[in-house]
Amino acid sequence: MSKHNYRLYGAGYGGELVIGETNEHFVRYWASRVEDDHGEGLIEYLTDWDMEINDDPDQLEDPDSSPTPGTPDQEFEPGAWHDFDDIEHCNTTFADSWVRVVPLDENGEEDDENEFNIELGNTHYFYSREAYFRNEEPDWTEEKRGDYKPVLSFFSSEKGGFWSADLELDEPFNEKLFSMGVIESTLCELAEAFYYNGEEIDQEFECDTSGKGYYANVGWMNMRWHDSEDKYHGDAEFAKDLLDDWKEHKEYMQEEGEL
Repeated sequence: MSKHNYRLYGAGYGGELVIGETNEHFVRYWASRVEDDHGEGLIEYLTDWDMEINDDPDQLEDPDSSPTPGTPDQEFEPGAWHDFDDIEHCNTTFADSWVRVVPLDENGEEDDENEFNIELGNTHYFYSREAYFRNEEPDWTEEKRGDYKPVLSFFSSEKGGFWSADLELDEPFNEKLFSMGVIESTLCELAEAFYYNGEEIDQEFECDTSGKGYYANVGWMNMRWHDSEDKYHGDAEFAKDLLDDWKEHKEYMQEEGEL
């Protein structure tokens, strides 16, 4: 049986998202300011590579000071917002962008005349996981401090190419067998993983993008509610459940004559 080869490109609009633990004073200082100016002041602060760091430990006791976002495990380097990623770090397209599918000929050359786009807004969700946080400080008389982390999130919105992947199939590409895994966050919704017929596609991340804007926020994340990426991939039990869900979805499409 002859093989059908394709090259996929994650393109369009998307960006780089990070969510990381910070300190409580940093969140308290910036939370109201973000609400007032839609994060412009925080963005300016986090992208200032020439900032002089205030090392005075008394800053943590001064409600009018501008504290650094550092933690005991994460020293703040001016401009290095991307280092605050111990909770999430993702660089890919928006969940409503598109994927370009290009057939490859017998010599491995791209057949541009027969390429087509998959609109992700119409694509089946293999999974969707949540990484939200709240801006308001929890009521500690009702909430457990151990459930929450003070967090900083930054998103660099970009346009261009984010990843590519080669796909070898026994049959011609069928868009109905293509699905995606999505991360929903406070700042954006991104398509972080892709699947064909239930098998995850191995992506090569080679970004060639231009910046469109920055977004930033702070808050409190309930870690009990955070959907960790680990359980959605590999040999994790929940990942096996997702594959079973896909098989049921595929059977339904076959029964309905969609496949």
